[in-house]
Amino acid sequence: MENIKKCKRFHLLYTYSIRKGVCIMKEPIFKATHIVKQFGPTIALNDVDIEIYPGEIRGFIGENGSGKSTMSAIMTGIHEKTSGSMEYHGKPWEPKSMVEALKGGIGIIVQENGTIAPISVAENIYLGELDSFSGRNFFETKKVENFSPLFDVSLKEFDTKVDGIVERISKTEDKNEIKEIILEAKKGELFDLYMALNESLVNSNVTKLESEDALFDKKAQELFDNFVKTNEEINTKYDENKESLDEVLVSRRRESELKDNKKNYKKACIALDNSSYMRRNWLKNDVIALKNHYLNAIARIKDVHANKKVKEFKGKLLDFFFGPFVNAKKLNKYSQLALSKIGVNDIYASAPTFAYDMQARKLIEIAKCLNKDPEIFIVDETTTALSETGRNLLYKKMNELKERNKSVLFISHDLEELMEKCDTLTVLRDGNIVANLDKAKGEFDPEAIKKYMIGRELKGDYYRSDYDGSHSDEVVLKMVDGIYGKGLRHVDIELHKGEILGIGGLSDCGMHDLGKALFGNIKMQGGFVYTGKSLDIQVDSEVKAMKNRIGYLSKNRDVEALAVKSSIFDNIAIASINNVAIKNFFVFKGREKKIVDKQHRDLQIKCNNTQQFVNTLSGGNKQKVSLAKWIGNDSEILILDCPTRGVDIGVKQFIYQLLYKMKKEGKSIIMISEELPELIGMSDRIVIMKDGQVTKEFDRSADLTQEEIVKYMI
Repeated sequence: MENIKKCKRFHLLYTYSIRKGVCIMKEPIFKATHIVKQFGPTIALNDVDIEIYPGEIRGFIGENGSGKSTMSAIMTGIHEKTSGSMEYHGKPWEPKSMVEALKGGIGIIVQENGTIAPISVAENIYLGELDSFSGRNFFETKKVENFSPLFDVSLKEFDTKVDGIVERISKTEDKNEIKEIILEAKKGELFDLYMALNESLVNSNVTKLESEDALFDKKAQELFDNFVKTNEEINTKYDENKESLDEVLVSRRRESELKDNKKNYKKACIALDNSSYMRRNWLKNDVIALKNHYLNAIARIKDVHANKKVKEFKGKLLDFFFGPFVNAKKLNKYSQLALSKIGVNDIYASAPTFAYDMQARKLIEIAKCLNKDPEIFIVDETTTALSETGRNLLYKKMNELKERNKSVLFISHDLEELMEKCDTLTVLRDGNIVANLDKAKGEFDPEAIKKYMIGRELKGDYYRSDYDGSHSDEVVLKMVDGIYGKGLRHVDIELHKGEILGIGGLSDCGMHDLGKALFGNIKMQGGFVYTGKSLDIQVDSEVKAMKNRIGYLSKNRDVEALAVKSSIFDNIAIASINNVAIKNFFVFKGREKKIVDKQHRDLQIKCNNTQQFVNTLSGGNKQKVSLAKWIGNDSEILILDCPTRGVDIGVKQFIYQLLYKMKKEGKSIIMISEELPELIGMSDRIVIMKDGQVTKEFDRSADLTQEEIVKYMI
């Protein structure tokens, strides 16, 4: 008995904890054991063990190439593991694709672009599930909202109600009380139960789901009519026996008077016995008959739905005629609903995806993933592509999942972000887990985490240590009255020789359009961009920009900055083609190899060899390849859009040191960034933009604060 009480208490506590989003059960929802992943001779993961628990936000941090994204890719079917095992909800987990993983309950927002630009937003959200809107699913089906009462009624509860009414009647002799019990049954628990079922079947829209999928056939309707008829017979029988019941009850009250007359007494006893029998049997038998009619009707209805031959034949016909077509109206409707669920109302499901910037595309990915309500939500380096509003939206959804006892795996290079948002933190280095830390135990120490990540303490200055902001007065690049939609509104910018010019603002302030316009990547609607010693060369195309030794690093690394399905060699060499070829025809392979090998060595790109495909590299090494392309070209002017996006602190420090070295060599750099500490720490001058216009310019100073800059951003 004591054990039973303990079990009950535990059950109540567990139920309460689930409702409150607290995980008492220390059973992992996901478990990976001895995971190994090799890409050729490169070991990306080495004997990794991971457990993820319900109701936790777990962070992954480590240097680029440490294995963070590889592990998440294995969990979601993007990559196959070399060896090891995975369990999800205690069962083996071997997804073959992202779509299969998402259907199973594990969704991911990938580090790079996870949408397909030429197709619509709606098609991206339901990619892999478009058959839900074609063929037999082409037409809208009516949702049955009140069908559940049919099968939700427990037979045990039904019997309990019936037996309870019969028992209450048998225990009383009072006519009025019996009448009240029956009336209560009619108006209350029993009658309501029957009539609710009756109404849900007969008097509502569920009688027909679709014209071709009727809920009732003739036999089912007949059985259910018997059910309703029996209800009426019970009421009639009570009315017919009302007078005899009254006489018996009156006789009962006159019992003392009847004792004097034995004949009358005997007659009264027979009447009393009859009334007792009547109360205990006819009502019970009729109620049981009523229940049987109900069960027969339901059984028949189930048979109708179980018979799928006709339905399947019609489905095949619809598949044949409508299989090649997608119901765009239905698709757009459900996709717009998915976007609304995450609080996004300014993205249109019917629009082509290429019409939106990178942040909007990330929001589309989030909507796609959360539309499936995953048990585990993996966020891989997503916040770097989002504005503050987008990040706050993502954080809100992560916390909502946690409160509902679901799990979040949050991968980021932003240590402060991870320490603030995560409950636990896993640190990886060179494919190995080196630490598992718990915030509740006070184990989140930033300096210790950095040391775990890189195996050493970071030495030297993270940013520049000088504050003179010195540069030449010579202007090497200039925009005059630049106009481009809402992105640029009469913008004037000057870049000096040997200067690092920082451009900052909110994500949609126009700074990304500015970078493209300066490189000739977009056609401005007004204004000019000039370069050259006398500023007499107009930059109106990428070809002109490259001829005048201007390089541009796009924020959208995998789509615009790199050819990810080509080799490291080809990606670095492509920008230097004019330096190693005669009239763009005969290429000196020796010169080309010399340039590539130097950049490979100088930028410390981690790879097996330069013939390795770029898409096999980590984010940080991809970024190094992007930079190597323009440094190898010996560009005098570099326009860098978010140069440290998606790289770890070690690679960040390397890039900062590289930029400072290039400044000292007299190179000119425009650094567009959404990270204020980066702008303050590295720039000689900072230009802040808002709504396509320059709102403020700051010179380098040790006293400059983020708060002062933010005033001109919002």
